[in-house]
Amino acid sequence: MAEQKTLIQANGVCRDIPIKKGIIFPRQVGMLHAVNNVSISVYAGETLALVGQSGAGKTTLGLMMLGLIEPTSGEIVFDGQNLLAATREQRRKIVQDSQLVFQDPVASLNPQLSAGQSIELPLLNLGWERKKRQERVRELLDMVSLSPSHATHYPHQFSGGQAQRVAIARALAGSPRFVVLDEPVSALDVTIQAQIINLLKDLQARLQLTYLFIAHNLDVVYYMSDRVAVMSHGRLVELGECDEVIRNPKHELTKELVSSSI
Repeated sequence: MAEQKTLIQANGVCRDIPIKKGIIFPRQVGMLHAVNNVSISVYAGETLALVGQSGAGKTTLGLMMLGLIEPTSGEIVFDGQNLLAATREQRRKIVQDSQLVFQDPVASLNPQLSAGQSIELPLLNLGWERKKRQERVRELLDMVSLSPSHATHYPHQFSGGQAQRVAIARALAGSPRFVVLDEPVSALDVTIQAQIINLLKDLQARLQLTYLFIAHNLDVVYYMSDRVAVMSHGRLVELGECDEVIRNPKHELTKELVSSSI
């Protein structure tokens, strides 16, 4: 990649979760190291894939990089600003610059809100005037290849692919620079997966977005990503250019993931 400017980085981050036993009088019996001393950078404009088996710590790391949960130790730095040391106003700007697209598109949308209301809500929180919010909703629906009439539809009226387009539009409402895609196509049919992946790539090029792409399907990762990071039991075990990692894996887990996708 020609541009190697770091947009967001994790420096030695850990996230420990107490393990408790007992219902009436729960007591701590151990500690789960969900993320264990991980250091990783995401370059501006790239797609960094985060892969690994279930429970590897991928989503936990993604949520920490969004500032949605705090690390037990270590630091998250967004565009030079340490999230833990940021003021309320600085954190507000960072949150606006960072968004999340969930795995299950229908479940991620409020069933009581129409698509237009869901997309509009982040703009309402940002203090946008009503007319500008409505114009932005129409713009975003067009951006994700939905029609203005879809603004009045509710989540149960959408197919999985349409619901994910609404979720993507909502994530892009405030013009973020960094988007965490948490298994964004795994709940969709294969044909729809290709459409959503192509949409995400087109939006990235158009809006100069930076993606952290959490996934387990290496076929999708190979098509979507610039670099790949492999996690196992909370640790980072391999990192490199996508083509190199998939064609010449070094770690045993990476070899296992590659062989299972063939």
